Amino acid sequence: MRSVLSLPFALSLLAAASPALAAQRQIVVDAAGGGDFLSLAPAVAAALAGDTIVVRAGEYREPALDIDKGIAIVGLVGVRLIGNTILPPYLRVHDIPARQTFAMRGFTAVGPFDGSYTIDVQSCRGTVSLQAMQGLLAHLDIDCVSCSQVEMKNLTVAHLSVNDSNVVVQRSAFENLGSPIVGSGELGLVRCSVTVQPGFFSSGPGLRWTSGRLTLTRSNVSAAQSGSAPAPAVQVDSGTVVVDPTTVLVPWMGAPPIGGAATVQSREVASLVADSSGTLLDVDLHGLRTSDYVVLLSRPTPILPTFAGAVWVSTDEHLVVAFGSFGSTRNATHRLAHAAVPAGFTTTLQAVFFTDRLSVSTASIVVFP
Repeated sequence: MRSVLSLPFALSLLAAASPALAAQRQIVVDAAGGGDFLSLAPAVAAALAGDTIVVRAGEYREPALDIDKGIAIVGLVGVRLIGNTILPPYLRVHDIPARQTFAMRGFTAVGPFDGSYTIDVQSCRGTVSLQAMQGLLAHLDIDCVSCSQVEMKNLTVAHLSVNDSNVVVQRSAFENLGSPIVGSGELGLVRCSVTVQPGFFSSGPGLRWTSGRLTLTRSNVSAAQSGSAPAPAVQVDSGTVVVDPTTVLVPWMGAPPIGGAATVQSREVASLVADSSGTLLDVDLHGLRTSDYVVLLSRPTPILPTFAGAVWVSTDEHLVVAFGSFGSTRNATHRLAHAAVPAGFTTTLQAVFFTDRLSVSTASIVVFP
């Protein structure tokens, strides 16, 4: 396993290849003063596509936030976002234009009544990334409708509803009284835990899918039932389910792991999860046995379907930042140092694998803190 470029050098090359980055601004929100705004809503209204809003520690009671442009919102340590409207959603992300990216990371989000914080993501042709967010008294409630490219990472979620969207979720926990994940479209789960809470009213599969394609790798999905009826871990009415051998499916009362009329494929799925601690970029790879690979980095770009899989990195402006080989194990890690990376800078990483044919891993978007 080797790295090819230092991350600061790689990012500087990306910035040089993107002249529009020079026009980006950083807007500071600080409830205690000392920033450009005291609250988040006016900062969102003032921001232009490409800008980053940095939110300093504090408690922010906000009206329903409405996002329709490609900006980044980065919360520093100790930021609590409180929905201050009567009815959800408390955050609405919609109509992000193609080739723009909305990214948000680093918030504890709380609704005004039972603590549940609702996020609606609708009709986005561009890229949406939600990272490092959690509820305080309850988990997040996320609806995703008619979106081309959504990534979620490091979240705690009570309920995720997906309708006609392409969504990848990484390293997140789902727990609810009913099925925590429902919907249709294309969904990939990487290193996720999906559990129906035990209790008298708990029932059903952990994941219910109407139609489309599910990809499950390095994840655990469990069902529960309050009565005596069996329940599969995953219920799929139609479509395809691809299950990596690392995935654990726990049905209830002797039901099959996967129920319904879906086509089930059991095979190795290559995945990549990347995140930044502020000084180091950690890349966690789970690959194809005995394969060689390279890790590519680029600015976010629309999904490109290819014979090798869905490509999330730019085919024109990408850099190789690491490479290596898998032996009998399927795990590899890289730690890439990065100094002086501005908060909100957003990149995409994806691995390409070389066996008897080319294939790609799942992709991971990194929003730098």
